[in-house]
Amino acid sequence: MKRLFPMLLPIGLIAAVLLFTAAFGGIFDLRQPPFRIALEVVRTDAAFGYVDITVRNNELRHMTAEAWYALIDPLSGGIAYTSRQVTLALIAPRSDAVVSVPIPEGYTVGDYRIEAGVREVIAYVDQAIEPRLVLEGALLPTGSGIVIRSAELSPSNDGRFHLQAELQFAVETAAQYRYALSLIPVTESTSGDLQPGAEAYRSPFTLLTLAVDQPFEAAFEADTTLDPGQYTLSLWVQAASVGGGFEHFEQITFPRLLEVNP
Repeated sequence: MKRLFPMLLPIGLIAAVLLFTAAFGGIFDLRQPPFRIALEVVRTDAAFGYVDITVRNNELRHMTAEAWYALIDPLSGGIAYTSRQVTLALIAPRSDAVVSVPIPEGYTVGDYRIEAGVREVIAYVDQAIEPRLVLEGALLPTGSGIVIRSAELSPSNDGRFHLQAELQFAVETAAQYRYALSLIPVTESTSGDLQPGAEAYRSPFTLLTLAVDQPFEAAFEADTTLDPGQYTLSLWVQAASVGGGFEHFEQITFPRLLEVNP
């Protein structure tokens, strides 16, 4: 028996681990949450000289995307043509958006297989000691002090609602920026989670030039029509890029829900 003990001990330990795992799950929980694609192409249609690409936003936030397509030779599998990338700006949460990309002359779509792609347009955060946002070649340090200091929704005399917000901007790089505010209705699910609806209001963008270590305060006011319910208020900030446009810089959500009573 003593001779068999060294052999039986590891077998017994393995059996105990297997029984424990079957009953209670892994001792070392290496399970990962299921992978979810943030953006995906759900459909492509070709007609009237364009390829219509339907992109789905699976996230609970607005996303800006770039979509494109390729014409694939069905016999060789080679790429006969790749289109330019077309931007879909601010796709609403859990929604689809369609972009039409032209088909060049000389290509008959029926002779090819269409494969479309999509990617999110975001500022890339590298892994340097001091992480930086790369916006079309322009380096912008992270760590901005952009906040919604206060916000309020109140009824107006014309039946609409008056939005007031106090904003503060402080950045680490002098540049031109622009910002907009949005209101999104939310409802509570049976599990207690807040589910966003379609965007109810978005203000026009306002330009501003910010200097380093010089906080700037702005008062925002606007009137809009809203249905009864609760709303999240978000501040969207974009930074000017060397390409002449603007790229997403930061998004801030006010920590308190704003309510519209019937």
